[in-house]
Amino acid sequence: MAENCPKLDECPIFEKFSGDAAKQIWTRHYCKGNYEACARYQLSLKDKKAPITLLPDGSTDESLTAD
Repeated sequence: MAENCPKLDECPIFEKFSGDAAKQIWTRHYCKGNYEACARYQLSLKDKKAPITLLPDGSTDESLTAD
């Protein structure tokens, strides 16, 4: 069984996507699976904050904003 990302509880992407069935694919693949491949997680390892628009695959979604 895959481990959850250690940043799961503080990641805004997980929070924003958890209520949307279509976007839960992201959380299953990255947050609750292959989190080491997540661009946001990789930035955190370098003590850098990921912009809210950065998606786990490294692409961006400008519709995401800090509510």
